[in-house]
Formats: sequence, structure tokens, C-alpha cells
Amino acid sequence: MSNVHDIVIRVGGESGEGVISTGELLTLAAARAGFWVYTFRTYPAEIKGGHAVFQLRVSDKPLYSQGDSLNALLAFNQEGYDKHHQDLRPDGTVVFDTEQVDEATVKESRKFGLPLSRIAKEEIKMPLAKNMVALGALARLFSIPEEYTNKLCKEKFAKKGDAVIQKNLEALAAGKSYIEKNFRTWSSSTSTSSRASCAWCCRGTRPSAWGRWWPAARTTSAIPSRRRATSWSSWPPSCRRSAAS
Repeated sequence: MSNVHDIVIRVGGESGEGVISTGELLTLAAARAGFWVYTFRTYPAEIKGGHAVFQLRVSDKPLYSQGDSLNALLAFNQEGYDKHHQDLRPDGTVVFDTEQVDEATVKESRKFGLPLSRIAKEEIKMPLAKNMVALGALARLFSIPEEYTNKLCKEKFAKKGDAVIQKNLEALAAGKSYIEKNFRTWSSSTSTSSRASCAWCCRGTRPSAWGRWWPAARTTSAIPSRRRATSWSSWPPSCRRSAAS
């Protein structure tokens, strides 16, 4: 897609691992940076567990579909990789939990394996913070400014108290730090600037400028069974929202 800034990211994993909340936070970060965002999500039929998916397409142009091939896949477990890696572009990128995904099965050349589960359990002392570790890693890879993710984290957990907020901020920082320490070749070639390019995973697209603030967030949400995304209800009145069936 030459000369068009258009990125498709999919998150896959077990329901309860934070798949949906990770996607929602990425969506908010992109929207607040001024991009159009088209999202799609699926929930498992099981009351507990089962496979969950969140996909977002981000562009600086209006969007009318969820997109085709993926630029990036975040796999929380083996099923999350097995079900979706075939949808990646030839130069697509995989970010995965090395505690849950067998690295030998990951054939893509652009891959970032992180021990998400171990970091959350042993370093953060909060196993449920695995998705925030993943979000911190994605934020670093896509050069999303920390002020966006940190603010969203504080908003999301505001009702749970300062202790929970601090743990989740630590999880974000841990994900970011792991990328910088363990993928130095990539990290040293990219800037931490809010205007740094994410073209490393989106060959053929224009450089991203997540740090640019546009006055109104512009989003389109596609939800199975024609339901509007409930998370949008907390957005400020200036946001332009519509549900596409």
C-alpha cells in the first residue's frame, strides 16, 4: 500500500488474559494520537476461557473495513499464534509470549519473543498484568509515547487504587525495558521520539507520528452481533463515533 499509512494489528489469546483490554488500550492510544481506527473483536462461546481476538486497523485516512493481511500479530498463547499467523503479510511481525508459544513453531523472520507470563508473575508479582507487559512492549515497538499509555493505564485502573495503578505502570515499563535490553539491534536503530517511524514492521507505508495530537479522536468500531463497543461510552463528547455493521 504505497504512500498510505495503514496498519493492521491483531491480538489473539485465551479469554481472561487481557486480549480485549489490550486491543482497547491500543485503540484509544491511536485515536488520541489523531488516527482513524477500525476495530473488530470476537468473544468465545464458553462462559470462561476460550479463544478471544481483537483486531485494529489504524490509518490517517477514513476507514471502511477491518483490513486484510496483518502487519503485526500479538500472540498470548500457542493457539493465538497457530490460528492467525497465516494472515500476516510476508514481512509481518510477530510478538509472542515465550512461556506459552513454542518459538520453534514461529517461522516469521520478524519476531519478538518475550516471557510475558514470567515477567508479570515474577517481576511485577501480578500474573494478571501480563497484558500490560505486552502493551508496554508494543508501545516501544511502535514508538507510542509513554504519556499516552501511562495516562490510559491510570484512567483504566483509577477506581482500583494507587497500588494497582502502580503495578500496571511497572508492567508497562517492564515490557518496554525488555524490548530495549534484548533487541538492541532493532532498538538502537529506532528513536524513542513520539514521531519515530514504525516502518520497520510496515514496509511500504509512511512513517508513523503517534505523537501528533489531533483535536478530535475519530473512530469506527465493528462489533459482532451488531453491538456498539461499550468502552466508547467513556470517551469525551468531542469524539466522533459510529458503529459499522
